[in-house]
Amino acid sequence: MCSIILLKAGQTFPYENLRNAVYNNWHSYGLVTIVGDKLDVKKVMPKNDELTPEEVRKALDDDIDYDRIIHLRHNTAGATDKNNCHPFDVFVSGDSYVVFMHNGTLHDHKSKKFDEKSKKWEDDDSGPSDSKNFADYVISPIINGFKGEKGFGDISDPMFRRIIQKFWYGNHNRGLLISNKHDPFFLGEWSEFDIGGGEKVKVSNLDYFKELKRGPEFERRKKSDAEAKAKQEAEKEARNASSTSSSTGSGRVTSRFRSIEEKPSFRQEGPIQLALLKDFDFNTRPSLGLLSESAVEVLNDWEIYDRTRAVNLAALTKAELEEIASDKATCVHLMEWIFNDYAELYLEFCDLEDKSSKQEKHIERMAVQLRAQKDAA
Repeated sequence: MCSIILLKAGQTFPYENLRNAVYNNWHSYGLVTIVGDKLDVKKVMPKNDELTPEEVRKALDDDIDYDRIIHLRHNTAGATDKNNCHPFDVFVSGDSYVVFMHNGTLHDHKSKKFDEKSKKWEDDDSGPSDSKNFADYVISPIINGFKGEKGFGDISDPMFRRIIQKFWYGNHNRGLLISNKHDPFFLGEWSEFDIGGGEKVKVSNLDYFKELKRGPEFERRKKSDAEAKAKQEAEKEARNASSTSSSTGSGRVTSRFRSIEEKPSFRQEGPIQLALLKDFDFNTRPSLGLLSESAVEVLNDWEIYDRTRAVNLAALTKAELEEIASDKATCVHLMEWIFNDYAELYLEFCDLEDKSSKQEKHIERMAVQLRAQKDAA
């Protein structure tokens, strides 16, 4: 999952939020600057394997007098190279120019290679990305063969838009066609982000602006936090040991613990309420906030934490499950949710089984009474 941001001339994106977006999507960036009736396209691979917020901000500031559209890539399919850096050319003819950007995963368009060991077709992470394949083999042939009301390359034509939408993959994938002659064509469900001063800008999603969720910087901070926490725990244990030794030496033993009546984390009072992302309380389940990604990107969809959608995990192949398991952090948090929810289901089952047993006994008693009344008659 990537990030796409549209900025009008003169607009700047809040640096703190831009920094988070870059750290979460560090593989490359592509910038389209609309200069009059021309598109100035820039594709950049990082020098040291990860983008820096400073270089991205500078690129945006250098073209602040123009409308800009930036794509920050987090690689989920294909090679991490400049060939897979967005945007992709889909129409170049005369003075007409159209490019394509994408945020999401188009699973049916991932590059494949045949694995001789498993005798199966596997994802090819060294080839073109799903986005590039979709641009090359779906959008480009259509736009080059379709003559709209304003000629070839007319992305404003209603029929052209209907045709492209027929090939699109739901609202969770966001696509963008940018032309030097027509207004942008948005695919999927886009969002707006408040940049202050009463202004909002269009973005492909809101997932990566407020906090770090993944990437090298996320890992560095996590390691630093873990080291700091370990140091604090060590200092705390040292103080406790010193306190215990001191109190024992004076003939007095002071208890540092009090009795706490604990309840299972999976049990709650009243009917069980399942939450979607829109009403999810990260304060009560902070560990889920650490989730980053999975082999098939399904764990990036917070609606998966809903029983009616979680059952779709049963359709994963063994290879996909192994890929999820290889990311230990993600796997642990997924297992935590599954086991807690299973416990809730089991308690529901026990309650229903108890009610069923009582109902069966009640039916038996009624049957005995009815037979007695019938015999008496």
